[in-house]
Amino acid sequence: MALVAAGGALCISLAGQQVVPWWPALVPVGVVAILVAGQRLLPVGSWRLGPGLPAVLGSRAAIGTAIAAAEVYVPLLLVLERGLTLTQAGWVLTVGAVTWCAGAVLAARWPLLADEAGRVRIGAVLVATGVGGFSTVAIADVPLVLPVAAWGVAGLGIGMAFSTLSVLALATAEPGAEGRTSSALQLNDQLAMGAAIALSGVVFAAFADSAPAAAATGLVLTAATVGALALVPASRLGGE
Repeated sequence: MALVAAGGALCISLAGQQVVPWWPALVPVGVVAILVAGQRLLPVGSWRLGPGLPAVLGSRAAIGTAIAAAEVYVPLLLVLERGLTLTQAGWVLTVGAVTWCAGAVLAARWPLLADEAGRVRIGAVLVATGVGGFSTVAIADVPLVLPVAAWGVAGLGIGMAFSTLSVLALATAEPGAEGRTSSALQLNDQLAMGAAIALSGVVFAAFADSAPAAAATGLVLTAATVGALALVPASRLGGE
């Protein structure tokens, strides 16, 4: 099943590269493979978004996917829309990495964020807001500092949420099943993020020659929407 899941992600990725004439068929094949294999690899009910581990998995998958699916287009937009070099664009990514670390520290040490479920929801809001705010990089009249700061906000949000969700996942584990729960968390992350990035690549490839900046901006906005949808499973965290 692990090989089937990996093969599904590979099919979608190859579809984005359009290396074979029948590439459109690879997209549904890849999606079905990931869904079928994921249901077999993960604990029963993992994708029902109910209380407990399913809510943790859903929240983390949505938040992680929002960041990962947007991040792949951050350097592209900075280079195409603002004329930055790749090195300069890399420094913008570093801003998000630094605030990610800061968010994790705040989650662990700031008393106002003691409510674990609450700070996951705050993190989801920050991720959605920050990723959406970064899309303004495509608007020439917007000072560059604003989308850069927005990316920092997104990093802060995932830093607050991701470490907390790891703790919440282990809290749902039965004694002796901590390893399986941790494995499910990581596997679900990779399935969701890998599929999302591959699918976004298929969409981007369709516009890469005619309107790459517009396509990348649209995909970043879509990623922001995914981040906002994390509030749905996050509302069930801590439930019985």
